[in-house]
Amino acid sequence: MFIFLLVILNISVIDLFIVILILFFIYITNCLYLKKSENKDHFIISTNKNMYSRIHIFYFILMYGLL
Repeated sequence: MFIFLLVILNISVIDLFIVILILFFIYITNCLYLKKSENKDHFIISTNKNMYSRIHIFYFILMYGLL
């Protein structure tokens, strides 16, 4: 089923691997960030989360643009 979807969407395995790597990187940075920000004020956490999501979108575009 998974291979069938790959053939239909015409996604190469390398593209998929890079996307998985990016998602893994985002997950790790989120975990590290949440550990750091537990002691801080809620407002600071919410503003920083917006900044972090922008950085992740930038990383995603950058990594996919390199292909």
